[in-house]
Amino acid sequence: MGLAWVNWGLSIVGSAVFVRFLVRKQKGVDYRLLVATAYLGLGTMWHSGLSASAPLLVATPKHFLENDIGIIPITETIFHPFNLLLALAVLVALTIAGPLMHPRKEETFEADPELIKEAGFEAPPKPKPADMTPALWVEHSPVINLIVAACGIIWLVWYFGKNGWAGINLDVVNFVFLVIGILLHWTPASFLKAAIEGGSFIWGVVVQFPFYAGIFGIIKFSGLAEVMGDWFTAIATKNTYPFIVMWYSGILNYIVPSGGSKWVIEAPYVLQAAHELKVHLGFMVAVYDLGEALANLVQPFWMLPILGMFKLSARDVMGYTFVVFLALVPVVLLLVTVLGLTLRYPL
Repeated sequence: MGLAWVNWGLSIVGSAVFVRFLVRKQKGVDYRLLVATAYLGLGTMWHSGLSASAPLLVATPKHFLENDIGIIPITETIFHPFNLLLALAVLVALTIAGPLMHPRKEETFEADPELIKEAGFEAPPKPKPADMTPALWVEHSPVINLIVAACGIIWLVWYFGKNGWAGINLDVVNFVFLVIGILLHWTPASFLKAAIEGGSFIWGVVVQFPFYAGIFGIIKFSGLAEVMGDWFTAIATKNTYPFIVMWYSGILNYIVPSGGSKWVIEAPYVLQAAHELKVHLGFMVAVYDLGEALANLVQPFWMLPILGMFKLSARDVMGYTFVVFLALVPVVLLLVTVLGLTLRYPL
């Protein structure tokens, strides 16, 4: 969960590595529960952290709703006390719930360490001196990577010196991880090989996103956004609207299981209704993400990468994540109620 607050992709990789380590070193731990708890970062925490799609999008200049709502800095979403308190509550609640779910010794399912040996990444071999050409020397030399990474670091120091942490947005987060990847891979050949291998795992996401953009276009330009915004306004009050949006976001997560794409589709009418009801916009962004996070615990789509790595099926872990869902709901409802009453419109 700590890694997921920094970046959801880092959580997937880091949790997978840690699970493999624990299976080899720690006897007596239930394999299914271990994998289920490794998913909790992606399933819950990343929506409150630095890679949360909706808060980063509304903080990015020239985003698709800038003419309607302006720029909402991350100080009013990710770094606002209400979001930090929600994230802390989730962290504490799940840290307590995890060990309590461990089965008795006679019911514990241990994994064979040989079944989950990691293949690892291997950098491309350096050509033999007889085959070396100027182009190959550049590809297998750290010179280009060091120059690019140094330029990126200099720009980041200047940018954050000028804007502070409030300057974090979607573009900056992507740029930071690009610079880190270029620096850690050391040579262009290694970096490009990793990009090719990594891209083979995300082709499904790449194919889906144009269709999500089409759904957004239909809702935005057909007038449906205004109609749905009027529905929310008609059935909600200022105090009940956060609850409605939280559960609505979770239900819609089954149709479009992507934080950023789903936000693009729903944000026009969700924030229109928030404007009319005079609800704090930053709070609505956080609550929207919270609803999706809860749904991820009972929706197996984002579990698939982790399940594939560890050769398990959804039914092996969803019993545990469903218990986590039940434990989180009352905590979240209480905090959303209390915090929502303390916030003032327009932000």
